[in-house]
Amino acid sequence: MKTLVIQQIFKLALVFAAFNATWVTLVFRLESIAYNYANRVASLFGIIGLFTTSIVGWVADKQDPRMLVGIAVILSLSAFVILWIAGGTHLMGLILGVLILDLGMHTGYISNQIRVYNLVPNAESRLNPVYMVTNYTGGALGSFLGTYTWGLWQWKGVCTLA
Repeated sequence: MKTLVIQQIFKLALVFAAFNATWVTLVFRLESIAYNYANRVASLFGIIGLFTTSIVGWVADKQDPRMLVGIAVILSLSAFVILWIAGGTHLMGLILGVLILDLGMHTGYISNQIRVYNLVPNAESRLNPVYMVTNYTGGALGSFLGTYTWGLWQWKGVCTLA
C-alpha cells in the first residue's frame, strides 16, 4: 500500500516538474527572436489554465481516476511533441501545446490526488503534506532544470527535457 502511494506521488512530481520546466521558460520563448513579445504576454497563456481546471474537475467526478492518469500522461507527452515541433515558430502551435499541457497536468494532479487519498481512507490530513511537498519539490526541480536546459539548448532542449 505504501509503495502505491509513493509511486502515485512520484508520478505527480514528474508531471509537475515537466509542467514547470515549460512554464518557466515560456517567457524566454515568447521574448525570443521567433516571437518578440513582451513578458506580459506569457500571463495571457495562464488564462488558459482557468478553463482547463473546471473541465478536469467535472470529468474527474465522473470517470475512473486510474484511467484519467493514463490520459494525463498521453496529453502531456502529446503537448511536448506539439511544443517541440510547432511551438518553436508558430504561435498557434505554442497555444495548442500549452492548452493540452494544462489539460494533462490538471488531469494528472486531480486524478492522482483522488487515487492517493482513496488508497488510505481517512488519512487525508497525513497524506496531504507528503503529497504537496513532493509535488512542489518536483515543480522546483523542473523550474531549475528548465532554466538550466534553456541556457544550453533553448526551446527544443526544454521540450526534450520535459
